[in-house]
Amino acid sequence: MIYDRLNFRQFARRLAGVALLGVASLSLAQDYDLVLSGGRIVDPASGLDAVANLAIKSGKVAAVSVDPLAGKTTVDVSGLVVSPGFIDLHSHAITPRGQYFQAYDGVTTALELEAGVFPVAAITQLFEDGATINYGASVSHLAARQQIMGNVSQAHPLLAASAVDPKQASNRQAAFVSTASETQIAQIAQKLSDGLTAGGLGIGLLLDYLSVAVDDRELAMVFAVAATHRAPVIAHIRRGLPGDEAGLSELIRQAENSGASLHICHLNASAMQAVDRFLILIAQARARGVDVTTEAYPYNAGSTQIGAAVFGRDWQRIFAIDYDDVEWAETGERLTKSRFEVLRANEPDGLVIHHYGREDWTRKTMVAPGVMVASDAMPIDDSTTGIHPRGMGTFSRFIHQYVDESAEGSLDLSEAITKVSAAPARRLAAFAPVFAHKGHLAVGADADITVFDPALIRDQATYKMPLNESVGVRFLLVNGEFVITDGVIVSDAKPGKQLLNVP
Repeated sequence: MIYDRLNFRQFARRLAGVALLGVASLSLAQDYDLVLSGGRIVDPASGLDAVANLAIKSGKVAAVSVDPLAGKTTVDVSGLVVSPGFIDLHSHAITPRGQYFQAYDGVTTALELEAGVFPVAAITQLFEDGATINYGASVSHLAARQQIMGNVSQAHPLLAASAVDPKQASNRQAAFVSTASETQIAQIAQKLSDGLTAGGLGIGLLLDYLSVAVDDRELAMVFAVAATHRAPVIAHIRRGLPGDEAGLSELIRQAENSGASLHICHLNASAMQAVDRFLILIAQARARGVDVTTEAYPYNAGSTQIGAAVFGRDWQRIFAIDYDDVEWAETGERLTKSRFEVLRANEPDGLVIHHYGREDWTRKTMVAPGVMVASDAMPIDDSTTGIHPRGMGTFSRFIHQYVDESAEGSLDLSEAITKVSAAPARRLAAFAPVFAHKGHLAVGADADITVFDPALIRDQATYKMPLNESVGVRFLLVNGEFVITDGVIVSDAKPGKQLLNVP
């Protein structure tokens, strides 16, 4: 847990960096819409870590100064940390209710990059009344594949399959089990290209769910399309037996051969006991010039649908667990063999939480240099009652459990904020210029800002009681507008925007 006092290392050097961010004159006071006064501003992108004041105008950071600033509204944030807003690269909770919980977790931008959406514009259907936080999506390889392989139009799991006769819903399964022909591969490639041109933030590749269907030809096509557009591939690697590195090596090889960028999802969940080896393979690839990054979440259990393809394989060996390690998310029930089989047959879309991780694997991943934090938040709507708690508590849990500025083997606050803000923005900025304005607090940056109490921030969601908001985020601004104030969400605030790769 981090200190609740302001103990800064190399204070003088970092304080000198304030001048680089913009020092305001009181003569400009009337021009500022809002001033956050007296907080500990931690901006890893500039190296700033100091008590200072921050001014906002027209949704942008307008000044950062140790001198007093004044504006139309001033909020005293003394004793609180002022950081760039948290960016979640991997959230399936791109819904109004999902955004509600993620706002309490300090998130100002949540992106559906692993599964993706196709067409990308369809995601706006979920926010007809406006969005609380920013959102965006990659182009879904699976959704494009479903359209070609099964004549199914389902942009995202929470969007209706509008072009499908309900009697033909089984057509969706064709995309999961059938190998594509050369003609079909070309058709999928065109859809991926069209999606990137329309603003998708990369290509989402759920390869583990398609292990029996996607061959080397199709995989090479995905990376070739990404390379042509200079877009990242965001991938869930094929899973082998515990610790098997073949799935990671396969995608690194594709990235190296094609020149495409690659982002590996939930490293701790895929690597299990081989975390050290997976991190070495990524470091070695980066040393060779491969643009590969990764992420992790601070939990020791995963979650997916009980009908997922992996549960049709030798899942007990793959996860090194048994039936009673699998929890039915809706009720918290631990399953037996017979109950598992009934639920898989009759409720294949139902969510399970499978407890197969260990804290030592998770900690190694969360504190490793270069590993970003992402939630893998599960889809949630107004009817959801049981779900993995990572959609409610990932970022607060990460700061609470892994940041301690006095303990060896833990993170300092600047390192942690890099993982939740600066690094995710940097990962996307080369392809999507909108992210060059996020993840930092320099003058001109988007005023996506998380203000939290370092002594109080923590998650409250548990596996048994997941629908609890995190605590400790005192103020949250999205595009310069308050979404949380004094620790309470502003229910009618809808400043969130869809983020695209086009200017």
